[in-house]
Amino acid sequence: MKYNRIQASELLSKIQSSKAKPSKIKHLRFSFKILPIFLLSIIFLNSCSDELESRGYVTKFSKFEEIKKGQSKQEILSQFGSPAIISKAGDETWIYAGSEYTKETFFEPQLRGYNAFKISFDSAGLVKGVTQKDINDRKEIELSDEITETGGNEVTFIQQLLGNLGKYNPAGAAGRIGGR
Repeated sequence: MKYNRIQASELLSKIQSSKAKPSKIKHLRFSFKILPIFLLSIIFLNSCSDELESRGYVTKFSKFEEIKKGQSKQEILSQFGSPAIISKAGDETWIYAGSEYTKETFFEPQLRGYNAFKISFDSAGLVKGVTQKDINDRKEIELSDEITETGGNEVTFIQQLLGNLGKYNPAGAAGRIGGR
């Protein structure tokens, strides 16, 4: 439809004079008051969701079951990358280990999953065997509160300050005599 200028001005005056306009503005004002509350509640609820955190080697995407006896170290390195641990006690052993923790906003991270793959090599550097460990094979180690005393000098704070007097050498002053 095409409107001429007179029809457009009449239509505009009818819209401006209608009583529906103030109620629409009130409705918009009301929705703008609720909008921040709505957005804050979404942010708050989202912060309560748990987050998955991976630590170590992500073993769930690797295909360790494809490792065959007799493969070389170089083949293992090219397929899986560097191991987390290399043990040289006895036969050389490589360990790929990783764990997943769920982390919620106000709580300590909880262990959700753990996988470790131990690859043993013979003296020729070829795979001798592969062993898998999961969360049920883990052993918790209690930390000791005991302190190991070390030998040496105990230097006080004042001795540290006075001991450094004369040792300061500003950049560019090396090799100059008399500071010139």
